[in-house]
Amino acid sequence: MNRVIDGIDLDGLEWQPVNDNFEAVDNNSENRTGYIWVGFDEDGSAPEGSVAEGMIWSKNGNGATFYAVNEKTNGPKVGFEEITHQGTLDKIGTLNEDIQTQAKELVLRAAFELNLDVIVTQGLRTNKQQNNLYAQGRTQEQLNRVGLNDIVALPNANRVTNARAGQSLHNYGVAFDIVPLQNGSADWHSNRWEDIGALGVKIGLSWGGNWTSFQDRPHFDTGQTIEELQEGN
Repeated sequence: MNRVIDGIDLDGLEWQPVNDNFEAVDNNSENRTGYIWVGFDEDGSAPEGSVAEGMIWSKNGNGATFYAVNEKTNGPKVGFEEITHQGTLDKIGTLNEDIQTQAKELVLRAAFELNLDVIVTQGLRTNKQQNNLYAQGRTQEQLNRVGLNDIVALPNANRVTNARAGQSLHNYGVAFDIVPLQNGSADWHSNRWEDIGALGVKIGLSWGGNWTSFQDRPHFDTGQTIEELQEGN
């Protein structure tokens, strides 16, 4: 994987996006359904001493199927990896269908390619939930001025957002937040955010760590704007 810092490439193999028939496709192709290692010998076997594994991502499931290293790329299954964190599955389930697939893929590939245990902490956020977040760090008078008379102010809490209902990508089911775990606990100060962000972008997501106004490294979305979503696009 050309990871010269934390990986040793023993066999020169690289990821290749494939379709259901194991045919090579472009990484952005709508026919991409998985990945395999490339670099196998002409007879379909892995080179002697190879540590190659094939991974096929399943769009219709929660997991990725691994294939034996000494068989052809469409050889027998030797294992199945799936998302087991129920909170992550529940939050992914609140998202729009297209980004559900990308969210699952990010979690699984972070485990397989980055050796990171990642969970999803935020998915769809209702308008009421958004307004309750907006109430943190604001007085009732401030809420009343913007028409949120029915929302209870939390002036002593830390202010976490300037977005009211309808002003956050999370309100439209097109955004989610993640965090890597360290010894089972959320590691918000992880030194692997750049790796996770690069993986998300490779999958086709927009990463909050690339924002110019401020950085939101746990955040991933479809790349749509609030204006587009408010117009129904």
